[in-house]
Amino acid sequence: MQDYPEDGQGQMLQVHHREKMLEGLPNNLTPPCVAVGTNIFFVDELLQWSTKDYFIPKKFFQAKLGGAPKAEVLAAGYGVSRTEEGYTVDLELIIVLVSTFTRTYKDIKANGSELERGFTVLSATHAELMPNPRHEKSGGRMVLTVPLIIFMDDVSGNISKQWNKHHVVYMSNASMPRKMLEKEFCVQFVSSSLHAPPLELIGGGPNIRKAANNGIITWDCKLCQEVMLIPYKLFLTGDNPMQAEECSHGGLKCNYFCRTCKVSGTNAEKKSDEGDCEIFKSGELRTPSGTLADVKEQIELAKQSGGTEKVKKALSKTGTWDAASVAIIDHLLELGKQLRKREASTPAMPELEVRALLEREFEAALAGQSIDDIINPLLGMAGVNINQDMPTEILHTILLGVVKYYWGQTVYILNKAHLLSTFQTRLESINKDGLNSPTLQANYIVRFKGGLIGKHFKSLTQVMPYLIYDLVPRTVLEGWTVIGELVVLLWHTEINNVEDYLANLSRTIKDFLIISAQCTPSILLTKANFHFLLHLPMFIQQFGLAILFSTEHFESFNHVFRLASIYSNRQAPSRDTCQVFTEQDAVKHIISGGFWLNRKTGTLWKAGKDISIVPWAFPQLSREKSSDEDPAKLSIGKVVEILIPANSHVASHVLITQLEFNLNCTLNSTSHA
Repeated sequence: MQDYPEDGQGQMLQVHHREKMLEGLPNNLTPPCVAVGTNIFFVDELLQWSTKDYFIPKKFFQAKLGGAPKAEVLAAGYGVSRTEEGYTVDLELIIVLVSTFTRTYKDIKANGSELERGFTVLSATHAELMPNPRHEKSGGRMVLTVPLIIFMDDVSGNISKQWNKHHVVYMSNASMPRKMLEKEFCVQFVSSSLHAPPLELIGGGPNIRKAANNGIITWDCKLCQEVMLIPYKLFLTGDNPMQAEECSHGGLKCNYFCRTCKVSGTNAEKKSDEGDCEIFKSGELRTPSGTLADVKEQIELAKQSGGTEKVKKALSKTGTWDAASVAIIDHLLELGKQLRKREASTPAMPELEVRALLEREFEAALAGQSIDDIINPLLGMAGVNINQDMPTEILHTILLGVVKYYWGQTVYILNKAHLLSTFQTRLESINKDGLNSPTLQANYIVRFKGGLIGKHFKSLTQVMPYLIYDLVPRTVLEGWTVIGELVVLLWHTEINNVEDYLANLSRTIKDFLIISAQCTPSILLTKANFHFLLHLPMFIQQFGLAILFSTEHFESFNHVFRLASIYSNRQAPSRDTCQVFTEQDAVKHIISGGFWLNRKTGTLWKAGKDISIVPWAFPQLSREKSSDEDPAKLSIGKVVEILIPANSHVASHVLITQLEFNLNCTLNSTSHA
C-alpha cells in the first residue's frame, strides 16, 4: 500500500500521482502523521527539526528528489520563529524532508519553559489546532488513510440467461498499485440486495464517515504494530445509468443530459447554431449544493397546485431527478390531487388547508428526520463532490458507446453494399503481430455482429482502418482512424509527460467530435456519450490513468458474485450471499498471510508461509491471486515463532504463531481442501 500521495513530477502511473489525493482532499482526510524512527509527528502540531528550528507541518506527501529511484516523504508547512512575545508562524509555505524531524509536540510541551509564552496573537489560530484530535484518538498509534474506489451495478444473480436483478456494491483499496487493482483478488464485496434501491445500498456511506471520524484499529504487518485507519471515498464508478442515479440526475434522455456539467437544453435549443456549438465544449460544472437545492425545490413544488406539471418542468429545466426522494414527491403529488379534487355539489377544499395537510403529511413522512436525510446521501457527504468524483467510465462510454455506434453504422454500410464477406476475409487474414488479442475471431464477429462485447470492440479499434479503407465513405474511415488514436491514448498504462498527454488527448477528442458530426450530425444531439468524452481530461487530471476508473475488473467480478448467489435458498438471498463472501474473505485473508487476534490468549496468529502453496495447488486460486512466488521454493511442515520488536505500541500482541498446514496435495491436484 502507498501511505502518502506522490508528486509524479509530470509522470502518471497510479491514483496517488494525481491532484485529488495531492491537493483535492479536505484536511481531515489527508494523511495526518508520519513516523520518523520511534517518533510520530502529526499535522498542525509544533515540532523541532535537526537545525533546532521549529516547524508546523500541514501536509505530508512523497516525491523523488534529484532523480533518485526512491521517493522521499516530504512535509509542506510553515516555519516557526521563537520570539520574546511567543512563537510566530511564518506566512510562506515551505517543503522539508520529514527525516529531519527530531522532537514532537509532546516532547516540546513536556519542557514547560518552551511553551510558556505560547503563540503570538497573529499566530493564535495555529495554536487552537494543537494537539491534533487524531493524536489523542489514535492512542499513540500511526494513523493511515485508506482511499476507496466504490462500484455499484445491477447484475443478474443467475449464471443462466434468465435475468434475476440484484444491485451490488464492490470496492477496492486505491492505495494499492494499478496492477493489483486490476485483479479479482483485490475486489471486495460490500453488499447486495434484490429489493433495496442503489441509493439505499450506498447509504452505508455514513458508516464510512463514522469510521473516518472514529478510526479503525487494526494490525499493520509491514510496521508490525497496531495502526488506526481512516477510510474515505476517493471516487465512485459504474455504468452511465447507475452514475446518473448516484448523481441525482435524470439520465441520458434529459434535455440537460450531462451529469457533470449543465450543457444542452431543449431539442430546439440544441439544433440552433449556439446550442450545437455548446455540445463541443464543457458547460458550467454541476455542484452537490446546486443539485440539493434543485431537489428541495421539487419537493416544495410537489405541494403546490398543479404540482405534477411544475415538477416535470423543473426536471426538464435542470436535469435533476433524485431517486431517493421520488417516492415522497410522488406521494405528495397524488395526495394533493385527491385533496384538490372537487366532488359534485361539494365545495373545493381551500388551498391553504390543502397546503397545511400536505405539510403535515410531509412531516409524518420524514419521521423525525431532516429533509437532507431523505435525499441522496452522497450529495452531503464530506469530502465527496459527487458530480466531479464520478469519472467518465471508458468501458461503457467508449467501447460500448461511441465504438459500438460506429460499428453499427459501418456494418449497415457494408451489409447494404454486400461487402461483409470481403470484410470477414480481410479480418481473418490481417497480421495479428503486435495486437494484444491472440485471435480476432472473424467468423464470430461477423456472424454475431449485433451482440459483440467490450473485448471485441477493443480489438476491432486496432485494425478497422486497415480493413475498410476502400469499403466505406471517407468520413467513416477517418472516424475509425481517430477512434484508434483515442483508444490508444485512453488505455495508456504509463504517462511520462502529463501536460503533453492531456493536450494531445483533448485535441484527439475534438477531432473525433468534428468527424462524428460530419458523419451523422444528429448523433451528437441524441447520444450523450460523445459529449462525455470532453470531461475525460479533467477526470484524468484528478484521478490518474483512465483505466484506473474503468469498470472492467469489477464487471468480471460479477461472475464471482453469481457463483456465490446461486447457492442461496432464496429465503434471504442477500444474507446468504454476504455469508458466502464473509467466508471467502476469511480464506483470502489467511492464504495471503493476514493476521488475526486470538482473543483467548491475546496473541496474533497467522498461517505458516507454506500455506501459500494452496494457490499453486489449485489453479483457480492461482489465477485470482496472481502470486509471483515460485512454488518450488516452498516447503511444508515448519512452525516459526516471531517476536515483535519491544517498542510495539500494543503490549498484549507480543507473539505471532505461524500455524502448521499439512497439505496432502500436488500442484496438479483437483481435490478440494
